[in-house]
Amino acid sequence: MRKSYKTKEVMKITNEEALHVIETLTKPVEDKYFYRVSAAKENIKNLVERQKPKIPFITRYTFGWWYSCPHCSGKVNKGSRHCEHCGQALDWSEIK
Repeated sequence: MRKSYKTKEVMKITNEEALHVIETLTKPVEDKYFYRVSAAKENIKNLVERQKPKIPFITRYTFGWWYSCPHCSGKVNKGSRHCEHCGQALDWSEIK
């Protein structure tokens, strides 16, 4: 028989709150491991920024057009919530 696991509730915080938590937690170790901590903070900031929805842009080519991700320029399907290449959140509200 298969065990069932309860899913944990995800804590919802704003992007600014997440960045504040990162800054607070990394202060004590920043002097000793400056380069590792700063690289990790940059990676986390990039991930947080990708969660802010951005409008995809239209790329035209010889035989037609497609939608492209504003972060990585990868091809995205109309209506998809995130880019399948980089995870950027997409906002389709201004595209008809």
